Amino acid sequence: MLHLFARSRLAALVSAVATSALAIGLFVATAAQAATGPVVGPDISRWQHPYGAAIDFAKVKAAGNSFVIIKATEGSTDTSPYYAGDAAAARANGLAVGAYHYARPALPMSTAAEQAQRFAATMGNMQMPATLPPILDLETTGGLSPGELVTWAQIFTETLRAASGRTPVVYTYVSFWNTQMAGSRAFSRSPLWLAFYRPYAPPVVGGWPSWSLWQHTASARVPGIVGNVDMNRFAGDATAFAAFADGTVATPWPLTAPLAPVAVKGSPGARSASVRWVPSDDGGEVATSYTVTITPGGSQVTLPGTSTTASFTGLTEGTAYSFTVTATNRLGTSPVSGASVPVTARGDAPAAPTALLAEVDRGSVALSWDPGAVVATSYAVSRCSPAPCTPTTVVASVPAPLPSYVDTAVVGGVTYAYAVASVNASGTSAPSGTVQATPLPTVDRLDAPTGLVAQGAGGAVNLAWTPVPHAAKYQVLRCDGAACAPTGAPVATIDVPIARTSQAAAGGSTFTYSVVAIAGPLVSAPSSYATGTALIAQSLRVMTSPATPVAGRPVKVTVKLTRADTRAALGGRTVTLAVVPARGRAPAPITLRTSATGVASVVLAPQVNAVVVGRSAARDLLAVGTRANLRVRPVLTSTLSRSTVKRNTKVVLSGRTSTLFAGERVVRQVLLKGRWRTVASVPVNRAGQYRFTLAAAGRPGGQQMRVYVGASPRHLAGASRWVKLIAR
Repeated sequence: MLHLFARSRLAALVSAVATSALAIGLFVATAAQAATGPVVGPDISRWQHPYGAAIDFAKVKAAGNSFVIIKATEGSTDTSPYYAGDAAAARANGLAVGAYHYARPALPMSTAAEQAQRFAATMGNMQMPATLPPILDLETTGGLSPGELVTWAQIFTETLRAASGRTPVVYTYVSFWNTQMAGSRAFSRSPLWLAFYRPYAPPVVGGWPSWSLWQHTASARVPGIVGNVDMNRFAGDATAFAAFADGTVATPWPLTAPLAPVAVKGSPGARSASVRWVPSDDGGEVATSYTVTITPGGSQVTLPGTSTTASFTGLTEGTAYSFTVTATNRLGTSPVSGASVPVTARGDAPAAPTALLAEVDRGSVALSWDPGAVVATSYAVSRCSPAPCTPTTVVASVPAPLPSYVDTAVVGGVTYAYAVASVNASGTSAPSGTVQATPLPTVDRLDAPTGLVAQGAGGAVNLAWTPVPHAAKYQVLRCDGAACAPTGAPVATIDVPIARTSQAAAGGSTFTYSVVAIAGPLVSAPSSYATGTALIAQSLRVMTSPATPVAGRPVKVTVKLTRADTRAALGGRTVTLAVVPARGRAPAPITLRTSATGVASVVLAPQVNAVVVGRSAARDLLAVGTRANLRVRPVLTSTLSRSTVKRNTKVVLSGRTSTLFAGERVVRQVLLKGRWRTVASVPVNRAGQYRFTLAAAGRPGGQQMRVYVGASPRHLAGASRWVKLIAR
């Protein structure tokens, strides 16, 4: 994709990039670029150092990359432990180096300056050759509004500019800028680094004529870097890039009065209104103040330059108001913004009704209240049951001016709580005080409950029955055993509309139950009886021996089945084991029978990340299931074809592991300064074998090396014994 300089001519490429064109970060693609190919490079962070793996920047450079951009800091506290080492190694191998800060916007606005200063201190001297401008990575809001986020980013970039002497780059992605930043056009003096994972170049955003850096994929493979990595393309050719990455050349930062704020929007309130806006280009310095003018009336309010909202009170009800805003810095004041769409001030919100009263009748509750002095357009009646409770569900909207309501959607004998709120165009009042009322039943007798069923559960018996019309609640009666008559005090009271309950009971205990319906003074005859036995709750443990299985060696799986309440062993019970491997076909389930101590065991072949699921169920037992993970530890060997050779002679390091790890990548590590460093990786073949070819390097005392595989969700980490290669 070819791009043109915004302020320079092709004939003056180098000098223009070093002056005005660099200020906005736009570059020309010349015919030379077509011949030499695009200027590209990855950006990296700790994710490119899995398990502490090193990056071979010589290979990164040899693969045709011109630069690397490295994460330095994040938020207010995080500093990458790899930044300094990666930057030095990249420079030593001829790569231009950039650094970025992952922003964590937050209030107060002072956090922007604090993060920028910390980023600058971490980077150190940025005014060197082969050094890209510092980068603000802006892709999260921290809960800030667009206006606040623009202000935060302006403070950050301008603080960073002062601290580093370089014009910062802004990194973002299209949807974030267009939505969370409201398409802000306030940053065009900074170069743009845009993430856009498509086969074609990104669209224009935020007033930038074009991008300077394009992050076009997050899944590139680069020699010298383990795993996937982001890849970026520079907009110009090698000459333009050399100027862009030359930190010794100052870039212009002209200071001017700010441009007019944009996106001015008002919101009405009760005899009040609020307004918000989004800053424009602040002229190179954060605004010192904003002045907001309301029309009609012409009243003004002046606010600090970090503000993006204002409020006006004492407005006239029914009058439409609009707003304009100007920004001021020490260079001057902006033009007046466009006027906001007018908003109409509302009147006062009503006060809460008072003196709420309730009168009951058969199947109804009549409410009345004092509406208060402020005129309401309607009243919201809320109700809950059974009382005492807090009424929050609105069950009726009563048109004003009638301050009364009759509720007929009630059940006789149930106690309800009521509250009323006043409503008008300005809002809803607080609720009135709460009153309780118990309407009378609409019938003279209640039918007995039917369909009672008792179902055993773990440590309980579950009851269910057919609801009785007009019932307000149910009482549950119980007696011990299967041949008794439930009488006496109820063991539970259940409110309508629920027609079920769960009664706690020791596992193996049997009870007989009956249910009666109640509505006020009315009590039904008892239901027919139902008998239920509480099931024994089980505890099933699945254990492996060894606790960390080793690849290629059998593993013993032991189950222990006990009562959950008393921990007594459950012997002579059937337990089913199912082995679910991470890949491949699962073997047939295994059936075990527990001993008198509740224990059973079986020896299994190992699987990579297999899950062993144990299940136990019987008529008098509550079904239970549990599982254990079999994350195995790999066993790796390593052997050198020759341990003593001439310098630069080719040597083979080979070994093997379990075929369970076929397709996994193992790495070769060398011991440097007391730490194992990753230098290469290869896959394990189907026979469980791997092979590295290397050139012997002459080091005093020789070079210790080993083969290593890192932990994953499928298995634990493992390493071979080290071997030593001596080059003479």
